[in-house]
Amino acid sequence: MTAKKTVIDKLWKRMSVRGDVPSLQHSAEHIIRSLQDEQASVTDLTSLVLSDFAFSQKVLRLANSAMYRSMGGDVTTVSRAIMVLGVDTIEYLGLGLQLLNQFQSAAGSRDDAQGVIKRAQMAAEFTRSMTIAHGSHPSEEAVLCTLMFQLARLLVVLYLDDEWALIQAAMAADPSLSESDACRQVLGATLEEIAEEAAQQWNLPSEIRTCMQANLPALDDSTPQSHGEWLGAVAALSSNVASMMEANASEDEISDFVLQYTENLALDPIVVQQALEQTKAVGWAIEAEREVPAPIESEPEFDKPRDAVARLEAALEEIREKAPGLVATALTPWVVESIMNALNLKTGFMMLLHPGSRRYIARFGFGPGIRERLERFSFDAGFVPDIFHLVVTKREPTLWLDVKKPSVSHRVPAWYSTEFPESRSVLLVPVHIEGKGLARMCGSWGETQCSRELSLGEIQALSALAGEISGSFERAMSPRPSY
Repeated sequence: MTAKKTVIDKLWKRMSVRGDVPSLQHSAEHIIRSLQDEQASVTDLTSLVLSDFAFSQKVLRLANSAMYRSMGGDVTTVSRAIMVLGVDTIEYLGLGLQLLNQFQSAAGSRDDAQGVIKRAQMAAEFTRSMTIAHGSHPSEEAVLCTLMFQLARLLVVLYLDDEWALIQAAMAADPSLSESDACRQVLGATLEEIAEEAAQQWNLPSEIRTCMQANLPALDDSTPQSHGEWLGAVAALSSNVASMMEANASEDEISDFVLQYTENLALDPIVVQQALEQTKAVGWAIEAEREVPAPIESEPEFDKPRDAVARLEAALEEIREKAPGLVATALTPWVVESIMNALNLKTGFMMLLHPGSRRYIARFGFGPGIRERLERFSFDAGFVPDIFHLVVTKREPTLWLDVKKPSVSHRVPAWYSTEFPESRSVLLVPVHIEGKGLARMCGSWGETQCSRELSLGEIQALSALAGEISGSFERAMSPRPSY
């Protein structure tokens, strides 16, 4: 057995025995699996993103960045952000965030591990800032490669304590020795090789696995010969910059080092300088956060806002502008998420009529615990005098302020009472095609009772949003002209 194989087996065995590193493989496969069905990708991925607050905020910030603002305008929903950025970008952004979450969980309060995390965050920030002009997809690929480089260091710090001490001693004895070469001397494997093995173990995309052996290009006219080499070179550059900042190298020293590679890697020197400033700011922010205890997150308050009409109308205006170019599977989750945002709903899901079974079946939903229970949301299309059927006869959005009241509770179907025992106020928005019920959007503020009935303006705006869904299905059913 080679020294490399021995150390990697030892590392994975210790990880398995201790079991304190969350399974990135599960998270990665979850994200990738949600992208495989093109018809369901927007709805599934939107739900996945919304289930993680930090993830959703990163997605929205990226969609509203200077590079994409002209394409997306003010992007306020994850559904729209995914359409602006593309599902591939979200995939890599999500994997990178999962990797950082894994760093944080594994490190605990260990100072040496926290130092690795800080370096990883700074390296990732530098990568993203200096490569975003190449497009969000390659930029997020490069970020994930950068994080994989840092992950290898963290794994050695956490699980090979004695060996890490020997690596540090070897570098102290020979200042010309790189960290990776010291790892090879002590472990029989470089950090890059450990990172490559981790990427393989966790089934990360092939681009990430193949870039781990790339290094900084030679200081001549040579350029990376493949996308994988470029990704690896960018990751190596960022890792060096983070290490230099951590070692308190001067600004001129860091700048001179980086600018040597801008031509080879097709980087804008001005953007690189801005990225250096941004990375330093991130480092300061990380240190400041360590000194201040993290705030305790409280349950957000849910109730219909006073400016709900204005928020619904703003969403309607944006959706109407983009709707003609969108298929129903992309438009529908955008509408549902927009309604949830405008009315500050805690949960929301869409049920569509399945012609074969003559049942309304939940296709997607957003909010705590919704994704895991969707398959249990279903009812027969045949008329029953409950709230889900009565809304079709009313033919307009309807709000039941308190479904716990005796005068209403008997109208609530058993499946809904079982799945949402805490719900007080229920909003139902019917969607019709040619006068027939096609779908129902159902929303709730959770255990909070909505304080106000729907106003006429809110009803009209909700009806118009439902009409956009109807229109998308009608366009899909219309025969294409023959030429």
